[in-house]
Amino acid sequence: MAGGLGSVKGAFVASILIGLISSFAVGVDASLADLAGVFGLRKQAEALGGIMVLSLSSVAASVPIVVMLIVLLVRPAGLMGERQ
Repeated sequence: MAGGLGSVKGAFVASILIGLISSFAVGVDASLADLAGVFGLRKQAEALGGIMVLSLSSVAASVPIVVMLIVLLVRPAGLMGERQ
């Protein structure tokens, strides 16, 4: 679906993209608090707790769904689908 309905090329590109992003998400042990640390806001982000301290590797199973939603929001016909 993310590649475009009826597009073999799109399905291939989408599957490679989702596979790479999923594998990367499992290997990364970072959180939004770590990202905030780049801007010097790590302590404030950790004080907020919740999603700010949730590591990316712990939510890696939901990453393909998020990628698919982002692709379909940006390009409703999919990556290689025809524009109407």
